[in-house]
Amino acid sequence: MAKHPDLSSQSPEIVVPDHLDLQDGDVPAQFTESPDLVLPGPVEIDAERKMMVRVTAPPGEKWRVAAELVPLLVPISSTTPDPVNARAHPDRNIASIRGSFRRHGQLKPLVLDKDGVIAAGNGTREALLAEGWTHVAVVHTDLSGAEAMAFALADNRTAELAAWRDETLQEHLRGLKSDAPQLIEDLWTPKELAKLLGEEGEGGGGGEMPTLQQTWSVLIECDTEQQQVELLEELLKRGLRVKALMT
Repeated sequence: MAKHPDLSSQSPEIVVPDHLDLQDGDVPAQFTESPDLVLPGPVEIDAERKMMVRVTAPPGEKWRVAAELVPLLVPISSTTPDPVNARAHPDRNIASIRGSFRRHGQLKPLVLDKDGVIAAGNGTREALLAEGWTHVAVVHTDLSGAEAMAFALADNRTAELAAWRDETLQEHLRGLKSDAPQLIEDLWTPKELAKLLGEEGEGGGGGEMPTLQQTWSVLIECDTEQQQVELLEELLKRGLRVKALMT
């Protein structure tokens, strides 16, 4: 059984983010309901809702998680990356995950199979190790074998099958680019952002909001050159854009 962080330290320091205003007597509901509650590190408070939102690691450890995830913390060393993970995590992907965790902390747990192998969150584990984290929040499941593999594939594939709402995405990006560009700098390069916002060649100015284009393709393997020619002619008659390929 993985060892959880020590929860027996003294009452934590109350840390109020600069943009919040915690007045005297504003005590988080979690402390009111559980006066003997002890947490392992500093607590960030949402003054408006009077509740703790994140807890930070005590000296000697490194992590920062949503308050509800504290009981789920285990040493990262107790988790095992999937040795046959079908999803690759290039440097840019890891950098974007690291940026998100530096800003927001961990807000959802990794998913482990019955043997402690990561079914969802392999990229997160890699990024947190690069950040020097010592602990990570996880949930344990009874998944194994084909079921664990199917869940891992579904976790990635279902995200791929989603689509952006173009105008809403552009509205969000324009707002963040103007007010908090650092929040999206790890997600899109300046060139990618300019293309999404229709600002290419305009010195970063405005312009008409374009519609993001999607294309759908089918690759058909032909047995002979003659079959390829006949198929091209048929598709052209249907008004489709086609290209002949030789491999």
